[in-house]
Amino acid sequence: ERQSIVRAVYFGLLLLILVSQLAQSGVDVLHEAIVRPLGAGSGYYPISLSGALAGLVAYLGAFLYHAWIRARDIRQGPTIMGAAAWGSRLFHYGLAVGLMIGALYAVGTVIVTAGQALTAGGQSLGPTSSNYYYGGLTPPPASSAPWWVFPLVGALASVVVYGALWLAHWRYAAGLAARVDDQGVDERASRVRLTYFVLVVASVVGYSLMYLSQALGLALQFVVGLWHANLGQPLWAEILVSLLAALPIVAGWWWHRRRATREWASQPGTALRAIRPLDYFTSLIGIAVFGASLAMFIAAIGQKVTGFGLANVSADAWRSQAVGTIALMAVAAPIWLWPWLAGQRRLAIDPFGEKRSTARKAFLLAVAGVRGVVPLERPHLRKEA
Repeated sequence: ERQSIVRAVYFGLLLLILVSQLAQSGVDVLHEAIVRPLGAGSGYYPISLSGALAGLVAYLGAFLYHAWIRARDIRQGPTIMGAAAWGSRLFHYGLAVGLMIGALYAVGTVIVTAGQALTAGGQSLGPTSSNYYYGGLTPPPASSAPWWVFPLVGALASVVVYGALWLAHWRYAAGLAARVDDQGVDERASRVRLTYFVLVVASVVGYSLMYLSQALGLALQFVVGLWHANLGQPLWAEILVSLLAALPIVAGWWWHRRRATREWASQPGTALRAIRPLDYFTSLIGIAVFGASLAMFIAAIGQKVTGFGLANVSADAWRSQAVGTIALMAVAAPIWLWPWLAGQRRLAIDPFGEKRSTARKAFLLAVAGVRGVVPLERPHLRKEA
């Protein structure tokens, strides 16, 4: 019964649903319990605090019971192997990816909202502003509290709830990986566990690229005379807020990459099995953003030269688009080239091992799939193959 893939899928799906509902109920309870006494209201779609609290208690109880049963399944011998083990890890680490990304994004939102509140000179945001909307929490039509209370409390609630749930998942997974029996060996060598690290790294690279390119774009807008004060913020404040928002995301990237490398380095001769997918997936995001930005920049230049499609576009709008694509290219280029050049150095040292890497093949095939019309890509692929 414990080795059954059906049982593994049952617990995986059930725990995934329960944690998702638990997270939403937890955010609602924290948010409403704080903003209502502060006079921030409940938004256009009021949330029942008693209903959210009832859901929190029910989902938490169901989750703890089923998580305890599944943990007992894994704790007992013999070790669960094969499809049942793979299925359990798929749901567990898939949920952990979502929780980690949600927590990191919420941290960035806290920094952005707090920075705007501190530097905007008390100027409020309108209900249509994207800065006023967070995580499905619609702002109230009328509020006696400052504009920043509603989104800031929502972001802080998400940091607490998503962070706590991710930490619980991670401590459990780390405990399994630390075991010295067959279960621990299987956990440490799991490709699903490695995929978790790859997905988190890829996601936080995307988020950090967004914030860093925004900071650079603001600086370039000032250089070409396009920048104007947003919500009363000075230029240095807008740039600093974007850079600070990127810091926790970059820290999350660094920690996960370091942890994955150290885990796989503890197994003889397998450290590169973690380094390669982490590097090539990072490089793939960089080259994808760089290529898309370059295409948009060339299209903008073409429109400017020919005048086609610019009939209803102002000069400032055209320059703003060009500056934005330049900022994206400038940030995406090192994200693409740094891991790619590291792979090229490994290729020079160990051509056979590097060419056999599944991650390298996937990277080259992904790029060739996007740029398949370019004949120069194909000889390189055939050469390596």
